[in-house]
Amino acid sequence: MKRSIRYSLSKSEQDSFTRACDASDFNSVEETDQKQLLGIAVAQAKLAVHEMPRLVESIQQLRNLKNSPGLLVLEHLPKAKDPRRLILIVGSILGTVEREANEGDYVIPIKEQQTKPGERPSFKNAGVFYFHTDLSYVTEPPLFLLMHSVVNNMGDGGLSLFADIEVIIRKLSALDIAELQKPQFLFPAPPHFKGGGVVQFPILTQSNEDGVWRLRFRRDNLRAETRTGIEAVVQLLKAINDSAEEVMLETDSLVLLDNQSFLHGRTAFAGGGHNPKEPRHLNRIYVAM
Repeated sequence: MKRSIRYSLSKSEQDSFTRACDASDFNSVEETDQKQLLGIAVAQAKLAVHEMPRLVESIQQLRNLKNSPGLLVLEHLPKAKDPRRLILIVGSILGTVEREANEGDYVIPIKEQQTKPGERPSFKNAGVFYFHTDLSYVTEPPLFLLMHSVVNNMGDGGLSLFADIEVIIRKLSALDIAELQKPQFLFPAPPHFKGGGVVQFPILTQSNEDGVWRLRFRRDNLRAETRTGIEAVVQLLKAINDSAEEVMLETDSLVLLDNQSFLHGRTAFAGGGHNPKEPRHLNRIYVAM
């Protein structure tokens, strides 16, 4: 992925993060009150500008949408007593952490949960979760997505998949691109989303100001109003597969990505209590400018 960046934290940056996550203000907050946790994280993020300027600059590069790397992987993060503090601080350095009430709280744990036979692929089960952009089934999907790898054992599978829209576009014909820009695609919400419903939008859009491509996509249950729309989606799927990159989000790493220019997914992993002492666990948040 040409636009992606890996950033390995220095020892001093690790120490600064540890101090931030152990700030005494956090200790006075009820564990279930994520709104208060976020308020303290915002204050700690402001301090980080002075303590970790190089890291802050790398994170905030994502805000320049035209020349953004699109995807940033932070490596060698320190362990935190409450990992939610860490991802909320990083998210607050990037922008404004948002909550989608129908999806859950600010920090969503990504863990295998008991599911029904035939249930759609999602963050709640261990099957292959195909390429998608998050919340494609709401009117305004989040701009940024962050995932913190709290526990992720390489031997259990669960590789993260990424695909860059800038690479995908170059593999599509002009006719397919034109078809994917038509507002003819129906995105139904999955069962876990409390709001339910279906939204109708293009898959691809291009800014008139700077020519930046944006997308929304989720393959399962996606529908199109025309046969040519369906055929364009088939070509898009081929382009996505040809553009795919696999990344192992090792324990204590965190990925920040532009949710409207990078697709992400996950290979299957050994669930069902395969590793009960250390089950796969990621935390996820959404961030706006």
